[in-house]
Amino acid sequence: MTKALFLVSNPVDPDPRVLREAEALADAGIGVTILALRRRGQRTESESLDGVEIRRVGVPIPYGSPPALLLGILSMLPPALGSSGFDIVHCHDLDTLPLGVLLKRRLGVPLIYDSHEYYPGMAFPRGGVPMRILEALERRLLTQVDAVITVGERLRRRFLEMGARRVEVVGNWRDPVDPGDREELRRSWGVCSEIVISYVGNLNPGRRIRELMEAIAGLKGFYLVIGGFKGIEDEVREFASKHDNIIFLGKVPPEKIPSIFHASDAVFYVPEPTPNGHYSAPNSFFTALSVGRPVITSDYGEIADLVRETGCGFIVEPTVNGIRSFLLRMGEGIREAWPRCRSSRVKYSWSEARRRLLELYGVLLP
Repeated sequence: MTKALFLVSNPVDPDPRVLREAEALADAGIGVTILALRRRGQRTESESLDGVEIRRVGVPIPYGSPPALLLGILSMLPPALGSSGFDIVHCHDLDTLPLGVLLKRRLGVPLIYDSHEYYPGMAFPRGGVPMRILEALERRLLTQVDAVITVGERLRRRFLEMGARRVEVVGNWRDPVDPGDREELRRSWGVCSEIVISYVGNLNPGRRIRELMEAIAGLKGFYLVIGGFKGIEDEVREFASKHDNIIFLGKVPPEKIPSIFHASDAVFYVPEPTPNGHYSAPNSFFTALSVGRPVITSDYGEIADLVRETGCGFIVEPTVNGIRSFLLRMGEGIREAWPRCRSSRVKYSWSEARRRLLELYGVLLP
């Protein structure tokens, strides 16, 4: 049996993208072992999920500490270099790529670099020298990579400009889903025929949540449903308690998000204006697409490119006046985008992403 080794700097507890790729390969008859970095408080060191072996190794480290992450990656060296019998190495993000290059040389096998995001900009959102150092490291390591997988077109073009041999987009796409009766959930919110705008995600101020709330508060014919945590969570909860047409759900389990989006008329998502945000192809867009709903976004990042290409959404000025003016102008016309969203679901489906992943493995493996 052909065997693949995944290198991941988190405990995969869970990591939906990593698991979906691993399960797709396992279903195709490729044995997959995930070498994952343990984190503090991690309960299990190893387990098997749907035919995928997960081995959690290294020093248990906390989240949010770059020095601790470096220590954790270094502690993965002994178990990684002790690995054998694999036909391909698949590194998830830049932090595991140096280890992947060492394994490629030791095992003499192809190396895939799976870039989930613009890692230098994610690690150092303010840019500067640290970000440029990571960019230089990435460029140097890229010469040892046989193929790059990434999440969107902007990152694909970036890697080609950097000289990557082959780059494939395997997006965080979703197959079309039908969550069922949307009216039941709308009734639970107290909504009849009104337009519902939803946002589910991290409640960072940069996502323009404050502007969204102020734009919709008291606006006749509209409801706003917000799910999320961290950031300005307390502020959102208090604001929602003072306005009948704003509903705060708190933290939402991932499996419930499609139903919330389906019960909505449009989904709000504005990327933060950071270096990583410039390349952002957010999961929220593809989740909305999978249930046939448009997004409301700003003219920034890859999400704006996707909206222009598919017609599945609207680009607005993300200010209180900009959002409110758009809603008043469009009204029920927002629902006219639903058919366009449904027609784009096949192109941006997990079935298509899976096909691309397996095709790449077929090219790299003898």
